[in-house]
Amino acid sequence: MNVNKISLSHLESFILIAELKHLSQAAEKLGVTKAAISQGLKLLENEVGSILFDRSTRKMELTEAGKLLYEESLGVKASMESLKSAISGLQVAPKGVLRIMANPIWAETFLLEKIQSYLLAFSEIQVELLTDERVPSMKMEKIDLVFGVTWEAPLDVVRRKIGETRYVLVGSPDYFKKQGKPEKKSDLKSQIFIHHAGRELSDLRAVSKLSMNQVSLLKSAALKGMGLIQVHEYAVLEELKKGLLIEVLPGFFKSEEPVFLYYAKPKFVQPKVREFLKLLGL
Repeated sequence: MNVNKISLSHLESFILIAELKHLSQAAEKLGVTKAAISQGLKLLENEVGSILFDRSTRKMELTEAGKLLYEESLGVKASMESLKSAISGLQVAPKGVLRIMANPIWAETFLLEKIQSYLLAFSEIQVELLTDERVPSMKMEKIDLVFGVTWEAPLDVVRRKIGETRYVLVGSPDYFKKQGKPEKKSDLKSQIFIHHAGRELSDLRAVSKLSMNQVSLLKSAALKGMGLIQVHEYAVLEELKKGLLIEVLPGFFKSEEPVFLYYAKPKFVQPKVREFLKLLGL
C-alpha cells in the first residue's frame, strides 16, 4: 500500500463512507454529489494502490486493506483536529479550569502572587490550587501543572527547571542550648533529627524517632526545639533571617538543588497552560 501521496480530502471522505457504509449518505453529509464522492474514492484507491471496499454487497464493506487504512486514518484525523484546535487556540484567550498542585510552602511563597496576576489577566479562567507533598498522577487527577516536588519525569511529562535552592540543616536556639551545636559530622550522633516521611532517610547519622509528612509541620517542630530538620532553604528563609532557626554544617549538602515545574506533554500546549508558563517567564 503506497500512502505517500494520499489526499487528505479523499481520506476524510473515505472515513465517512466507512462509518456510514453508504456512498449516497456520505455524499449527502459532505454536501457533494454521489458521483463526486465515488470519483474521489476511486482516486484514493489509485493513490494507495489497493481496493478499499467490497462493492459486491448492498453496503460498502471494508476490505482488509480498507480496514488497515481506516484504523490508521483515525489517528491522522485526530491529529488534524488537534492541530486545528491548537492553531485556533493561539488566537483565543485561555478558558476553563487550570489545576495546579504544589507543596504548601511553595504555593504560599511563590504561586499566590502569580495566580492573582493570571486571574486578573484572563476573565474566563478559574484556578484550582491543590497543596500536597507527593507526586500526583497527572493524567488520572487531571493536574495541569506541578510545583515543589522533584522526581524523574515519565515520558509523557515535561520537566522544566525554574530555579535553584539548597537543603539546609536547621534547629532553634533553644534546641542548641539543650543539645549543643554540632560543629562537625561526627557530632550529629548526639543530635535529634526529625525526618520527612516522604523522603529517604538522610545520611545524617542522628537519632530519628519522629517523622512527619509536611514541611510546615517539620518547621513548627523545629521552632519548638524538638530537633533538627532538613528542608529546602526557601521553606525557612524568613526564620533564618530572624534568627528563629539557625543553620548548622552548611557544607553537608549539595550547594545547589534544582527546582522543577512539570506539565503533561501533549502535542500542543493548551492556552491555559501556555499563558501561565509565559507569566513565569518560560
